[in-house]
Amino acid sequence: SAEYCLRYPLSKPCHTLVYGGSGSGKSSFLHTFIMSLCYKYSAEEIQIYLADFKLNLLSFYSNHLLPHIKYILMRNGITEVKDTFNMIERIRQERQDTIRRYGCEDIEQYNRKIKQNPDEKMKKLPMLFFIIDEYQVIDSVTKGHARDLEDIKQKIATIFSQARSAGIGLFLCGQNISGIDDFDTGNIQTYIVMGKQTDNDRYIRKYFLNDDYGSALDNVKDFLSIEQEGRCLIK
Repeated sequence: SAEYCLRYPLSKPCHTLVYGGSGSGKSSFLHTFIMSLCYKYSAEEIQIYLADFKLNLLSFYSNHLLPHIKYILMRNGITEVKDTFNMIERIRQERQDTIRRYGCEDIEQYNRKIKQNPDEKMKKLPMLFFIIDEYQVIDSVTKGHARDLEDIKQKIATIFSQARSAGIGLFLCGQNISGIDDFDTGNIQTYIVMGKQTDNDRYIRKYFLNDDYGSALDNVKDFLSIEQEGRCLIK
């Protein structure tokens, strides 16, 4: 129903954290979100890049390739993880260079300028969605490679802080959010918690109730009593 409709601003994509354990409805949410984007917008308006670090959720799209989907990664080695975030950072830099070259500050101003003053040299930039599923796998595949892990986290931090102006939204999806403190969470605009949560209550308490790691969790557990698959909290 419209009461439970999640409306997502396409003019400047939000960075989003999606958290949900097994059976919580996270996979259903991601499929619904991806298919809704593809149904509502053309491939000239949006492009989607998918990376599945547990190799089981996004295989559907490799067999049913939609024109909106430009990239699918179904591997989780350290090289593949690094290449994924290197690619996002490279695309961010290229887009920002293009936007600044034409005297604009962000993608909204750039696309508006094209609409008002058509120029064959300027092409409208589509909004990009980078959806990374099971991102917590990063910690395990970089175990013993501290320098690589630090490099990946630095790139994620840069993407969070600078990519929105280039029309890039990063979705980090996983079964826990224990590593989220490595980033400036002020740059994450949307938090979605799927299903009833039993783990990582202290993080959920911090980000949803603005309570810095309190120990009295009774009210939080009442607040997070979402028993039905597909129900969620959105901040």
